Amino acid sequence: MSEEEPDQNFVLIGLGGTGIKTMLTLRALIESDESSLHQGRENSCRLLAIDSNYFHSEYFRDVEEEDIKGFHLSQKEFLSLLHKGEDPWGRVIEDAKSNITEAVDLLAKRRTILINRAPDRSDYEAMIYVSRERMKEAIRDFLNNSEESTKDSGRPIKLIIATSLIGDTGSLSYFALLEILNELSEEIRCDSISAVLLGPDIFTGIFQPQTIHIARYLAAVNSISKFCVKEGQERIIPNQYLISIYPGASAHQFPRITIFRETAQKLHGLIIRESEPDSRVKDNGKEPMIDLMPLTVEKCLEIKNSFSDRLDSDRQFNQLVRDYSL
Repeated sequence: MSEEEPDQNFVLIGLGGTGIKTMLTLRALIESDESSLHQGRENSCRLLAIDSNYFHSEYFRDVEEEDIKGFHLSQKEFLSLLHKGEDPWGRVIEDAKSNITEAVDLLAKRRTILINRAPDRSDYEAMIYVSRERMKEAIRDFLNNSEESTKDSGRPIKLIIATSLIGDTGSLSYFALLEILNELSEEIRCDSISAVLLGPDIFTGIFQPQTIHIARYLAAVNSISKFCVKEGQERIIPNQYLISIYPGASAHQFPRITIFRETAQKLHGLIIRESEPDSRVKDNGKEPMIDLMPLTVEKCLEIKNSFSDRLDSDRQFNQLVRDYSL
């Protein structure tokens, strides 16, 4: 990309822990690249991190400090979906009493309250339910502020989103964000919207994904395909990319920080530089490690078909996928 080309306005949104780590890594790469290769240009890069709570110190715990040089995340860049001490079920119960359909349906999914039980999917759905309007307002303000800062130069927003497809906060926030972006489409102008979605095999170097993680992944793929073909007015659909381990590579060959670094490098080449490199990400000339592919409706169908035998033979897995699909 030559110096004569216009400055760019990059806006990054990280959803959940994985999405935030990916976007922190990408921002550090953009800022580093700007200082060395883009001298004289005035690119802007802003980040909004969205999670259930603010745990800056936890995002790269056990990672060497030299590996996260240039990473920074302030409290003002963070949107906590829940206020401190907030119980989302209180609002759900009140709305259910008023016969609000979504609240009634959500309350029916609620698990029995047990002392010290871990949150389950319905708890996260309740969190998204009560925080959706504050999420919408925060995103509107964030995108408007970005646009205002560059209005004189006429730089439209290049919006980049990242999340995993196996977690609860990130994947549920992603679908809420898709709807919000459609609702704000007449207010906010974006030159492009891209989303990078991390599949389950990416995490095998950190932990071994279990049945519940695979079910969430397949449910998310189902929901993405439904959103893309949803009837009604023309919808804004990001350029969606699935990140997975390249066949033949082992996730155990590289530390967890490398996952986010290699993903960020791939995004930097594909989206920031608008180049068309090989979909495989190589580590300093070594064998390919990470594969990036467009997540189209056809690709969603291919993924769903690959699970057809398991869905037919494993009733519990089939029910989990049905429960998790939006």
